[in-house]
Amino acid sequence: MVLIARFPSQLQSMIDACQDWAKRSRMRINHEKTEVMMFYENFPQRATRSPQRATRFPSTFHITTRFPLSQPLRTLPLKEPLTFKYLGLTLDPYLTMEASMKHICLKIDAVHQTVAAVAHSLRYDSSATDRGIRSSPYVLFCI
Repeated sequence: MVLIARFPSQLQSMIDACQDWAKRSRMRINHEKTEVMMFYENFPQRATRSPQRATRFPSTFHITTRFPLSQPLRTLPLKEPLTFKYLGLTLDPYLTMEASMKHICLKIDAVHQTVAAVAHSLRYDSSATDRGIRSSPYVLFCI
């Protein structure tokens, strides 16, 4: 589930509404698996926090639960990770995509090495007749 809010207080009220719905539906939100990430407009500055992050540091997002009903009311904090994966894409609060780009570059390098090895194999391990029948190493390299 993704909740979108413009202010931390608005996000907390949305979390509370989700918790109320879960309670009415006889379910609970697992605070250990739930993560909150705030996205900021400004890029991180060296040695200082961005103005948006400074206005809400430290994070105070939480759920209030009484589960099972015999337990007293408890306030449980929600985790706010530095990065997290969403649909296979690694996100960070400033959306710099550095972690995703590193991952993509590693995959491209691995594919490049595989294609280069196949091209080398076709060039030197096969007879001239077989090389004419198979795909050209140049075509493999360009893919």
